[in-house]
Amino acid sequence: MRHRVSNEPRTEPDTLGPGAQARWDALKDAVGELAGAADDADGFAAAFAALRQIGQGVDLSEVVNALHVPEDADEHAEALRRLLLRIPDGWGRWIGCSRGWYPILVELDEQLRALFPQYELQQVKEKYGGLRFYWSEDEPITDPADPEPDVPSLSEQATEAEKDAAWGAWEAAHDAWSQRLACYLETEEGAAREQSFERRLKLAEQLVEAAERRASITCELCSLPGESCCTPGPYPWYQTLCVGCAGQRGFVPSNQRDASS
Repeated sequence: MRHRVSNEPRTEPDTLGPGAQARWDALKDAVGELAGAADDADGFAAAFAALRQIGQGVDLSEVVNALHVPEDADEHAEALRRLLLRIPDGWGRWIGCSRGWYPILVELDEQLRALFPQYELQQVKEKYGGLRFYWSEDEPITDPADPEPDVPSLSEQATEAEKDAAWGAWEAAHDAWSQRLACYLETEEGAAREQSFERRLKLAEQLVEAAERRASITCELCSLPGESCCTPGPYPWYQTLCVGCAGQRGFVPSNQRDASS
């Protein structure tokens, strides 16, 4: 059964302010310096100390919940902003891939919005050279004349007895509502809506899979045709790249490395 647990409106997030952005950029630089000093004990200790000092001035909750529109978004900036707005608080509003895949994400978002206008995105990123798009439809099927009971709204001063009573009353009301919903879904209207949902969900899942397959043959950096590539060392880093971008970055086709190992 699909339903929301709260109907409270959510304040629309925005990008980080100049001060917070500067602190976040400094923290990212410190992380990079720490990683680069892995083989230097003194350098690592200094980088770690700098990281701790900078980290004390960063509000991680503010950073995670802010919109991080990619600096290279260019003509895709507004579309990616709309995409980031679909990520709920606490998940981190980042696009975890490079510019070459932005057109794929923009097109996929348009397709999903047509099927599920309120769909929710949890995460979008590159992993092992492939696109990962984690989402949920966020479309409750309920009787329009019988809305789901709202969760209790309790003040901080509420006693434990008051909280227990409020939640107990809500659970009883919700159980009764769930039974009415089950009856509604057996009606002609409810069954038709559920069938429509299942058809749209199947199509949406196919669209996400198609976008991920398309990314697997598209250079993540420039959008030209690409293939799975990796670094030649003992611990390979995978990325989907075209011939030109792979050569510039020192990557080789993954199948060549696999054949020689």
